[in-house]
Amino acid sequence: MQEKEILSIYTYILQLLKQRRLADAFGKLQPLLEELQDWNYTNRKEELETVYRNLLQYAVLGVNDPQQQRIFNQLLEDCYDLVSSIKEALLTRVSSRVEYAQKRYAQMAPSQLNELVNTLELDASHHALGELLTTGLQDEGQKATQFAVEHEQHLLAVFNFIWLSGKWTADEKELVTQLLQSSDIDTTDRSVIISAITLSLLRNFYPSKLALLLTQAQHPELDIRQRVLVCIALVVTRYAERIQLNETCMNQLTLLCDNKDFRQELESVVMQLVRTSETESITKRIREEIMPDVIRLTPMMKDKMDSESLKADELNDKNPEWQELLEQSGVADKLQEFGELQMDGADVYVSTFAALKSFPFFRNTMNWLLPFDPKHSSIRALFENKKSLFAAMMRSPFLCNSDKYSFCLSLQQMPLAQQNMMTSNFNAESEQVQELMDEDALTQPATRAKTVANQYIQDLYRLYTLHAHKNELTNPLQEILSIYKTPLFTLLFPTSETRQQLAEFYFSKDLYVEALEQFEQLQNDLQTAERFQKIGYCHQQLNQLQPAIEAYEQADLLQPQNKWTMRRLAYCLKRTGNYAKALTYYQHCAKLMPENTQLLLQIGHCQTELKRYDEAIATYFKADYLAPDNLQIRRIIAWCYLLAGKTTEACNYYEKLITSSTESIDFLNAGHAYWLAGNAEKALSLYRKSAENAPTKNHFFTAFFDDKKHLLALGISEQDFSLWYDALHYQL
Repeated sequence: MQEKEILSIYTYILQLLKQRRLADAFGKLQPLLEELQDWNYTNRKEELETVYRNLLQYAVLGVNDPQQQRIFNQLLEDCYDLVSSIKEALLTRVSSRVEYAQKRYAQMAPSQLNELVNTLELDASHHALGELLTTGLQDEGQKATQFAVEHEQHLLAVFNFIWLSGKWTADEKELVTQLLQSSDIDTTDRSVIISAITLSLLRNFYPSKLALLLTQAQHPELDIRQRVLVCIALVVTRYAERIQLNETCMNQLTLLCDNKDFRQELESVVMQLVRTSETESITKRIREEIMPDVIRLTPMMKDKMDSESLKADELNDKNPEWQELLEQSGVADKLQEFGELQMDGADVYVSTFAALKSFPFFRNTMNWLLPFDPKHSSIRALFENKKSLFAAMMRSPFLCNSDKYSFCLSLQQMPLAQQNMMTSNFNAESEQVQELMDEDALTQPATRAKTVANQYIQDLYRLYTLHAHKNELTNPLQEILSIYKTPLFTLLFPTSETRQQLAEFYFSKDLYVEALEQFEQLQNDLQTAERFQKIGYCHQQLNQLQPAIEAYEQADLLQPQNKWTMRRLAYCLKRTGNYAKALTYYQHCAKLMPENTQLLLQIGHCQTELKRYDEAIATYFKADYLAPDNLQIRRIIAWCYLLAGKTTEACNYYEKLITSSTESIDFLNAGHAYWLAGNAEKALSLYRKSAENAPTKNHFFTAFFDDKKHLLALGISEQDFSLWYDALHYQL
């Protein structure tokens, strides 16, 4: 049986269990058991099925069993566990995915967790004595590097063991717990262990591992706590159904959610995880809009700087024309936007460092999630020569850990002169950033926590999008948008205030589907005009016009005469063809904004659709008075005259238009006007010019045919239209 078939059956069984269809699930499990040929799993399945049959028998007989629900939940949890274990066993045999390939390799050279943990503890002891042992020795640097390499190998072994492990024994769980709580073990090492548990849980749900992580959710060390919170958010989103069945995990979560600090930090983490959904669009915008403009402007700036610097009285003064050039080109605005995205925590560097993930350093999965450590053997030599870079890298909040390693690894390959230039630029920028961060920290104490969580989330994003085996990994960041759908959402976010904040965050990121569901749930708690406005706007952006109208009408009832609401309501009514009602709202808006040209054009359009041509023409004349240079308004007036059957006026307007226009549509409509006025020769000449200015002849004939309904309504016969249509085909 191939991997694809195994996963297909596994996914279907999970759906059956979610629907509480245990009998069908047991039946679908049989092919997997036959493929596995393991008596332990078969026996376990038969035991569970026997329990279920007995439960069904009692239920059918009407026996009142107060423990029935609890027994069923335990049975369902055991079924989930059995199915997952069978899937893991089969994939470990046949899957080519990096996780299972490494599991097979680990089985060939088995190791014990207690032995691996002992090596880390010994490393910690050696590190504490390191300075005393190496003082005065000439080979101090060499010994330190050798020790670092050995320690990294030990840490990698622990990481891989935890990441690839299945169910833990009680002793293994106790060992990991002691490791996480030990102050002798470096924070970096313990952070790596949290990441290993996270990856293990995301591959398969193990209640004991989640229970252990939940005990660390209020860890006093911020770096560790933030990683734990990220893991909780991702695991709860993926396994909400299964977590609800486990009493231990549910009790822990319930207790944690009673703590306001925990809820606030978790909410912040969730919002930062949600933000990853916009990373791709931000990257695309930087690549396609911001950077091309900067690149195009660079030669111009160079010319300006070369020529103008010679004229400057003081060589240190910046020429104001440089800034003027930036502003006129629009690049200044885009650079400002880039800076604002950066300060807001958006991931703006993923494309910059994407090409720098091919170093051997990134062949180990652990290193993608490794906290930045200047003492790491792969980069420690760089910091021995550049002491100032150490502080700059450590305080930079905008580069995630993975990108800092990429930067340092690439820096080491540059010539010394280029290294010094890059280091100098990075130091200058980091000092400016640090000033801003220090100011922010005074007003927002949670800034440090957000920075740590954001950097770790960006590390995860790079793992799942840039790793050489990314297609073999199921990206949990793509699932986080649906956290509000999980049964545990109300437990994690119990107040309407926190759910409101999440809804507003979705809305601010243009995630209208997710925002809409939140706002619609919240409207039962508190009905305000603003909430109905946002519900209506979400529907409008999703092209759900009738629900948008209903929401806007509710907003209009709660807050009458609101210009924003009335304009959106009128727009949606117009889009659905309800021109009379749309006209009423547009006219209300026009009373509040009498000189708004766009409103007048919308009013005129509704009047035209209602065939109130005289009113429409009067409205358009007012718009023309307010915007005399707007050629489009005159086009509309001419067309309105034509629809009204006032061919003389229409011809006069079109005659003025075509003297300066090269638009195919102007010549086409002018041709209609002269045809209706009885000047066939002039009409034919104008149609010919329209065809000449159209992108292709087909464009002209399509536009001509689309106007058939208007021409027939104005008196052209069906036969005359057909004759002219064919005559134009021959002539053109």
